[in-house]
Amino acid sequence: MVAGSAVVLSGLLVPLTAVGSVETNVDGITVTSLGTTVNSGRAIRMEVNPVDGSVFYVRSDGDIYELNPDTGSQTRMVEAADHGVVNPWGMAIGPDGTIYLVGWEWVSSDGILGLVQKGVPGESGYVWSRMATSMKYGKSPSFNHRFNAAIVTPDGQHLLVNSGSRTDHGEIQDGYGFVPAGSRETGLTAVILKIPTSASGLTLPDDRASLTASGYLFAEGLRNNFDLAYAPNGDLFGVENSGDIDLPEELNWLREGHHYGFPWRMGSEDNPQQFPGYDPDEDKLLNPGYTAVIQGLYVNDPTFPPAPAVMTDPIINLGPDADKFRDAADGLVKDASDLGVGLATFTSHRSPLGLCFDSEKVLSPEYRGDGFTLSWTSGNPNSSTGTGPFLDESEDLLHLDLEKAADGSGYVTRATTIATGFSGPIDSVMIGNEIIVMEWSGSRGIWKITLPTGEGTTSDLRLEISRDGGDATLKVTEFSGSELRLLRSHDLESWFVTDVIEITQQMMLDGEIEVTKSIASPGRLFYMATVSGEPPAP
Repeated sequence: MVAGSAVVLSGLLVPLTAVGSVETNVDGITVTSLGTTVNSGRAIRMEVNPVDGSVFYVRSDGDIYELNPDTGSQTRMVEAADHGVVNPWGMAIGPDGTIYLVGWEWVSSDGILGLVQKGVPGESGYVWSRMATSMKYGKSPSFNHRFNAAIVTPDGQHLLVNSGSRTDHGEIQDGYGFVPAGSRETGLTAVILKIPTSASGLTLPDDRASLTASGYLFAEGLRNNFDLAYAPNGDLFGVENSGDIDLPEELNWLREGHHYGFPWRMGSEDNPQQFPGYDPDEDKLLNPGYTAVIQGLYVNDPTFPPAPAVMTDPIINLGPDADKFRDAADGLVKDASDLGVGLATFTSHRSPLGLCFDSEKVLSPEYRGDGFTLSWTSGNPNSSTGTGPFLDESEDLLHLDLEKAADGSGYVTRATTIATGFSGPIDSVMIGNEIIVMEWSGSRGIWKITLPTGEGTTSDLRLEISRDGGDATLKVTEFSGSELRLLRSHDLESWFVTDVIEITQQMMLDGEIEVTKSIASPGRLFYMATVSGEPPAP
């Protein structure tokens, strides 16, 4: 427990007790407890106010708190009755400090309304108004992901809102009778919406063609991008949880007008139910512990609609972490990077969320400008069966070392675990070199992960580069430490880790480490080496 951690609630100072045991074994990174969230409702979203750098979080009961990221103290800033949003599952803050709350409510027993409320800061608090309401759309018996994630575009002109799917994998979900028989997704589901921040009293139609014609459709084919974040270069990313089948979870580079494959593609794999003669009894990817399998929703489905002509696949993860997959051929769980292949993107059922970036580029080179994401689901680190991610601890914080192709066509990432031991982590924000992580449900933990800045823990080293044909030889000398990281850059701003080398006593005696790289891409490449840790014992 952090001394002095408390929450201010109706004039009372209430002490907060930390829970869980978050830890890191990465040199240069530290973990600090900031106590817990308020023991009422469920803390679900956290955002930084760009006007003054303050941190707000909203609970599922609608109350909004300001969090002091240094002490953990919390002050209720907005009560649920002030804005009237039922089930606020999304929050964003614009460049002028305007708060956007995204939520939903049931309509009778068969339908859902999506809601967007706008709170403009004033002299005596926020002035709230209804920005947009969706038309009623059909509730399904099991898989209603609803309106949730939201983000304001960098120019402040639009709010992007994720509206998740109403199916697990595109199966028929026509329960409750509101939607026509044989219905799967509706116009308003499995999409990201684009709403002008100037809107007032807008009605969003439950029709894909109308949404497109009105400019309200940003992207489609997304099962449930539960968090959205901009990278320092302005590219938008989203993390998505796939269905109850053992296919990968996704990290997507989100671009307007793209279709991201759902329900025909999950990860970079085809949904088998779309093909004639599909036999679920022969499908080694079906997990018997999950709802869609228990309910018998994987079936031979002759009326499954045809796929779009063009679909965009997720970002490929090159490992070393969060890249386990079940092989459809033999049903065995394997490690993609151990096999020298990539995965699109994460181990099944991790439920990635809490995406953030080093937008200020203040971190040391091995992290500078990079992304970080949480995983919500508890894993099965020693088992390949049961629910949850297999052979994967999960409930962790990943470093996402993203590299964009030289032609700008896409990204790959290297995912590395840098902190573990969270309990249902739900969201994060980044302030300078600190990531604030908030756990979900009742009185759960708030944690501060502090990362190294500047040039990092680098010893006195020299880097010599020579080139022979298509290969470059890089020689590092005058170093002292336990681990060497070789980083590559096209522009001297964004650095991508290409090699991580454990330094041995023999290397120390030789006085050099030599790496040969094949240079296939056009243009100049720059390399940097950083060394950290204590040198190996003689």
